[in-house]
Amino acid sequence: MDQNFLDFSVNKILVTSASNGIGNSIARAFRHAKATVVIIDIQGSASDSNLDGMSYLQASLDKNEHVSALARNRGLQTERV
Repeated sequence: MDQNFLDFSVNKILVTSASNGIGNSIARAFRHAKATVVIIDIQGSASDSNLDGMSYLQASLDKNEHVSALARNRGLQTERV
């Protein structure tokens, strides 16, 4: 079996609600697979032990303008969110 199927080194992954719990486990799995991972969560902060080389942004994703602003901050183009 080709081991490269778990290589996400060219991918940027955005994981919401990932400052702890299942979301954090998912983010860590992508990080372990060499992805660039950005965690977005409404909580005030993630502990450094939960970040493990990942970026953290505090945000609420319940409004389109917030999502668009975050995307623009990350250099992403959005036509419709």
